[in-house]
Amino acid sequence: MKPVAFVNKRSFLTRNRQAVSPAIATMYILLVVVGLTMMYIGIQFPAIQKLDAESNYKTTLGYFQALDQDLHTLSTESVGSTRMGMLPAGHTGTLGVKTDEQAWVYTYQYRPDSDIRIEILEYVEGKSFDSIYRLHVNDASGNTTPDRWNGWEVDIYWPQSNIEPGLGKPITETHSQVALDESIRDTMRVVVNDENGDPVAGAWIFCTDTIFRTFSNSAGSFILREESGGLSSDFPDKPHVESPPEIITGERGITVRTIQFDGGGSVSRGKYQVQMSHLDKHVAIEEGIYDLQLQIYGEYRDMWYSYLTSAGTGYSSTVPYGFSMQGDIEYLDYILPMENNPEGRMDLKLLSNMIAVNFQAV
Repeated sequence: MKPVAFVNKRSFLTRNRQAVSPAIATMYILLVVVGLTMMYIGIQFPAIQKLDAESNYKTTLGYFQALDQDLHTLSTESVGSTRMGMLPAGHTGTLGVKTDEQAWVYTYQYRPDSDIRIEILEYVEGKSFDSIYRLHVNDASGNTTPDRWNGWEVDIYWPQSNIEPGLGKPITETHSQVALDESIRDTMRVVVNDENGDPVAGAWIFCTDTIFRTFSNSAGSFILREESGGLSSDFPDKPHVESPPEIITGERGITVRTIQFDGGGSVSRGKYQVQMSHLDKHVAIEEGIYDLQLQIYGEYRDMWYSYLTSAGTGYSSTVPYGFSMQGDIEYLDYILPMENNPEGRMDLKLLSNMIAVNFQAV
């Protein structure tokens, strides 16, 4: 019997270290790849968040653009017409309606030598119009106490409401203020008469509601607003005005359409169905007027601003006295051609459409 041979296992192991080096190199490569990946993600993460916010914005903007189109179409149809739409409330922010958030004031003259301005007195940012009971009367140069206004009076009408008109309201001698029995609301017509009772200047005041959707995410906070027949946004790097209110100019005059909402409520989650109904149509036509001026009061009054003047007057694009503006101002200078309008007069057609807006959860 042969003795068992004891084998030295160490003799099978070589001193070749090549088998160790690839494993270590592979680990190093993995670590470098992971590190570079994390670094790339860290650098690109804000951009990814911004893209996500823009995608969310564009989706919601599409809904609001459809709403804007429906409102414009609905306002041209007969009373009783309806539309159905969708607005996403999302998981953050708010969707709702704010009433009487803006006021549009159209001032015009009945005489070529008149330069009266009618403004809302004591308006401050965010102040409710239903707490304001005074108007301000001055001229284009800011003169609030001209002697030629002695004995002049102001008539106030609420043609869409059951409010009794305020006739013969005096213009105070100190600050040219006109005290109102009712607050600024709904639709108001203002007429300034001279000492003989003849109209010198007039104004239409439209208080408009706002349908809004607020966002808040990593890219910041922003808001979409549908107001007075126009769509606006303050999303970063996006234009403020997506769709301006309708102002149509022609050879003989100007047509302006405003949309007033009758609705309310706010929601914060889920999708909501918007039911719109055209309640009534108020058409105000003023013929043969001069120097039409548009003032906008509201949080976003700097977005839309138009100064309309007729040929024959010496006024230009200037901010009216006592009317504060913020941000960039876009002017629309419209001068009627003298060959079509030798007297420098214009015809104004104001269309104010009342539309009910109701939210319903889907």
